Amino acid sequence: MCGICGKFFYSTDKRVNEKTIYDICQSLYRRGPDDEIIKVYRNVGLGMRRLSIVDGERQLCLRNEDATIFLVFNGEIYNSKDFINTLISKGHKFNFNNDVECIIHLYEEFGLDFISKLNGMFSLALFDSSLNRLILVRDRIGIKPLYYSEINGGIVFSSTLKSLLLNNEISKELDIRACNHYFSYNYFPLEYTPISSIRKLLPGHFLVCDNNGLKIEKFWEFRYKNKDSKKKTLDDYSNEFKVLFNEVMATQINADHSPGIFLSGGLDSSTIAYFLSKQGKNIKSFSLGFAEESFDEREYSRNIANRFQFDYYEMVVNENLNKLVDDFSESLDIPVGEPSFINMLSISAFSAKHVKTVFSGDGADELFGGYSQYFADSMMHNFNLVPSFLKKMIVDRIINNSSLSYSWMNRKSKFEAVLNALERKETIPHYIFRENFSIDDKSDLYSNVFYSQMKQKNHLNDPYLVFKKKYSEANTNNYLEQAMYFDTTICLPDGMLQRVDMASMYHSLEVRVPFLDNRIINFAQSLPLSLKIRNLKGKCILKNVMSDSLSKHMINRRKHGFSVPIGKWLKDELAIFAKDIVNSKNLRGYDLLNKQYVVNLLDVHLKGKVDNGRKLWNILVFLLWLDNI
Repeated sequence: MCGICGKFFYSTDKRVNEKTIYDICQSLYRRGPDDEIIKVYRNVGLGMRRLSIVDGERQLCLRNEDATIFLVFNGEIYNSKDFINTLISKGHKFNFNNDVECIIHLYEEFGLDFISKLNGMFSLALFDSSLNRLILVRDRIGIKPLYYSEINGGIVFSSTLKSLLLNNEISKELDIRACNHYFSYNYFPLEYTPISSIRKLLPGHFLVCDNNGLKIEKFWEFRYKNKDSKKKTLDDYSNEFKVLFNEVMATQINADHSPGIFLSGGLDSSTIAYFLSKQGKNIKSFSLGFAEESFDEREYSRNIANRFQFDYYEMVVNENLNKLVDDFSESLDIPVGEPSFINMLSISAFSAKHVKTVFSGDGADELFGGYSQYFADSMMHNFNLVPSFLKKMIVDRIINNSSLSYSWMNRKSKFEAVLNALERKETIPHYIFRENFSIDDKSDLYSNVFYSQMKQKNHLNDPYLVFKKKYSEANTNNYLEQAMYFDTTICLPDGMLQRVDMASMYHSLEVRVPFLDNRIINFAQSLPLSLKIRNLKGKCILKNVMSDSLSKHMINRRKHGFSVPIGKWLKDELAIFAKDIVNSKNLRGYDLLNKQYVVNLLDVHLKGKVDNGRKLWNILVFLLWLDNI
């Protein structure tokens, strides 16, 4: 893993200042503490901070034999060995036979078509001096980030957003339209960032700069595929998955001496644990616990670690909350309001003391239908058969008979979301289940000036329009597959993977996500929906795969996810932290927000009247980030 950066002018008459690249590179230190590489050539400057995992001489492969092509790279390519012999037979010379060297030779052989051949997690920048061409590429699903900004006569790019702000040509002006998205989604979707002059390169896209300027093209998109014409059984698909996942794990573990795994005791991490155990390596497992019993899964993690004979390490988050608060603002490259970022930051710090790389189960829920929201989607779909008055009466009764709870299974808040979906008939339920602040909320949340701006420009409903467009782009009419498509192409890269990358790389830790290997994604795209979700239960295929290796209780127990008792924490342990931020004077964020509304939101939360934990955390993250740029 690494951090990459660079600057490119379209015209060869302009020259890049090496200090600009050096300053940005220095800010990427935590992403790559082992080495620094900087190359300035006429109108281009490239930089990379390197985290040494695979080999010690990888930096020497940043150019081709005649020094006409240069590359900086962040990530891992898992299928490079598939091409090396072929490339050698065509006359290409390899010094180290590694993935970075392979990329350069693939480009020499295939031109821009090299991109579609890569299987891995990566962002890269390749400069071809003979064509005065810079190519930026981000992996298919968006595991690794890449930001860029158009400047006068060129672009500047980096693995982190904050590092780009070191370039004095980039304004810190907020993109208020993008900020409106954040308060709905808890993250910045698609190409949006909080800074108007900085954009994300989208997953599955590449950017080309040359004498003619800049253009962006798509090289891959997630599509559901035609199902096999001949009938396959669940067991047939399960056997196919086992073969594929064995291949994936063998490829991804190949270079590691002592890898780790984030272990929750849930189905996703347990599946990875099973296939890891077959690789014959000394595996270290890391588990997170909570003082709040309903959130604590260490009992299950210990069970899995013992079953597969892993070294086992565990920690309790509550014991480190104050230290986490200190690290939080520095590690937050872009606002992501999902509270589980605290978990990821904590477990990454803990794991990094023992290993350089860990495996994580990210992506399984989106690809194989594991989220509770899909149950809620099905419930709403079937509820349409029930008369409106009766639907509301049923849900109202459940809410009225439920008390305020800070436990993991908070029935009251979950059914309040269902009631909200029932009342907003014109809105697709899946959006409501993913939404943080609604349009109605924003009339109170936003300052008068900001709200008026959004309303006059008809931007208030933009987040839903983005959702609806993406939802409809799925090549299926099934509402569950449409929901999973949205989660895979928006929630996963912009929410989940973003916070994993920020938290882990802050602690110089590489996180590998085998469920997002090209081979598993291709398999999931072709798998019938009935083998993902059946009878309101998700991940049927994984449950069948693991049926001989785990107990029925372990396989069928209710999904926890990486949940955080944020409501309780903001009422107790983090109350002072919240008060200090909310009551701070002259915070830049209050140009957009109604301070009195935020103060009231915290006040009723502290009094235990309403659990505003998730909404408050969304606001706190935004205010904290903005105060530190």
